[in-house]
Amino acid sequence: SMRRGGSWRRMPIEIQYSLGKPTYRSSQLDDSFLKGFLRNFYLRRCCHKCPARDLRSGSDITLGDFWEVSSLPASFDDDTGVSVVLANSERGSGLVNSILPQVETAPSSYDAVCAFNPTLKSNYPPSRKRSKFFREFRKRGFDEFVSDLERPDFVQRAYRLLWWMKRLVVNGEVNRL
Repeated sequence: SMRRGGSWRRMPIEIQYSLGKPTYRSSQLDDSFLKGFLRNFYLRRCCHKCPARDLRSGSDITLGDFWEVSSLPASFDDDTGVSVVLANSERGSGLVNSILPQVETAPSSYDAVCAFNPTLKSNYPPSRKRSKFFREFRKRGFDEFVSDLERPDFVQRAYRLLWWMKRLVVNGEVNRL
């Protein structure tokens, strides 16, 4: 199991190599692999040009995490995560309908799901740091290199500065400085 235990918001990770006691536990704050994965440093190239996007996989159902579940009624947000199930065919609708009596559900639309899961419709953009990662990580060591890549580069720092400046101007906070 890759994720288990605690709030999903901290993105706990647990790797169990054999039955019994887990051999590794961490969170997105501490785990180098998860940090780099969430920043798209080493997604496979096919993830950037996925032919299955926008319900083109040919599957009867699509399963995934329902991000921003807090947009649903409060009773649904139990802090353990909520799945989204999309019926993509008549057969998929039959399968979903057959399990409805056994699961807790809330209705939603495809557009609402896509609003919080934009990669259902569009590809992940490759990280600008992806090439650098594959070129150099073996030389420097995985943990150290991911930690270095996490630091914002000049473009990211400039973008943040411009974002904050715009926010100050738009909110009228410049006059209060």
